[in-house]
Amino acid sequence: MIGPDEWVVDVGGGTGLRLATNKYVCLDLELPKLRRFRTATGGLAVGANATQCPIRTGAVDTVLCLKVTHHLDDAALAAVLAEIERVTRSGGRLILVDALRSQRWIARLLWAIDRGSHPREAETIGRALPSSYSVASTQTFRVGIFHEFVVYVAGRR
Repeated sequence: MIGPDEWVVDVGGGTGLRLATNKYVCLDLELPKLRRFRTATGGLAVGANATQCPIRTGAVDTVLCLKVTHHLDDAALAAVLAEIERVTRSGGRLILVDALRSQRWIARLLWAIDRGSHPREAETIGRALPSSYSVASTQTFRVGIFHEFVVYVAGRR
């Protein structure tokens, strides 16, 4: 549960989320998406590359990383996760969600047209998490007949 006084950074947040906190930061490279978020919500939008996060070390209670990892090659994924680790306070958490590589025909078709070209298996994503995180839960689920997703909830030691 995200508390109302917690700082939340949504890495690769696109058009953002509406959460029950007034300390939500949507961080993304795509400025048109951030403008739509800011116009719709009046929220804090930061145009930045998540590999060089302009956020103070240890300042964030919860980092969201939703449907981002498949857009990153292995080096960029490692850099983004290192920045997430840096900005998350001790005792904070990471919630990471992404679609998974699959051999199902519909998933292969969707990956062929998706802008992200680095789908991974759940275990590969889990192994990429920094060692300072302790995974509290992992769950996979499927949305309709389409992609299978993984959710990692991890606490920062």
